[in-house]
Amino acid sequence: MRRTALALLAVFSAAPALAQSAEQFVGRWGFVSYWNEADRAKSIAGARGSCGHPYVIARGPNGGVMMHAADAAAPSELRVASAEGKTYLVPPGNPEPGNRANRELIIVDANTFITRYTSEEAHGRYGMMVYARCGGAGAGRR
Repeated sequence: MRRTALALLAVFSAAPALAQSAEQFVGRWGFVSYWNEADRAKSIAGARGSCGHPYVIARGPNGGVMMHAADAAAPSELRVASAEGKTYLVPPGNPEPGNRANRELIIVDANTFITRYTSEEAHGRYGMMVYARCGGAGAGRR
């Protein structure tokens, strides 16, 4: 248990890895949200445990990924973009900075990613969103 906690501390103490492409998000993901930073490790474990009902992220028709925006019933395409040293998932084109669909990527690795909506109103309702790959690295990619 102590070893696992130290390993998690080492992973999350490092700077987040920059997303290289939308392709790395394609697959089946366990999903949960949290609001208190102290709940991050527990939430990652919870996301891994929710793979019985995975959130499926598909390839978009224009090279992005298909994900739901805040309050959207159907998924729409998002692409990876960088600005001012941060990485985001944003709608194609030139989205407005306050676009409710924009998500900042907080942590990205092979098996986990964490996002937050850049809209404070959407972030307040949805919190930090944790995605844990179902089946490990590369599993579920189609």
